[in-house]
Amino acid sequence: MPSRKVGGKPTSSDVAAAAGVSRSAVSFAFNNPQRISAATRERILAAAAELGYTPNTLARMLQAGTTNSIGVLLLPQRLAQILENPAVRSRSRTGRC
Repeated sequence: MPSRKVGGKPTSSDVAAAAGVSRSAVSFAFNNPQRISAATRERILAAAAELGYTPNTLARMLQAGTTNSIGVLLLPQRLAQILENPAVRSRSRTGRC
């Protein structure tokens, strides 16, 4: 098994070594299971469970270069004003609702 820091979290390399497969096979087991046989996937998942391995979502986002998140900037105004529909506001001023 590859060495890791004492007390550190197990990595996909650790799981691969314990299951006797490549790191790619470990990735397939978690992300694209149809790419490997059911027996290999079960062996990988058993090794992962034994080691306490869970995929690192942050590492995955860094590797992919995307977070699939949307940022929202709220200005120092009341939320109701920000979300108010300008079309509704203009109709209420003219009396045509």
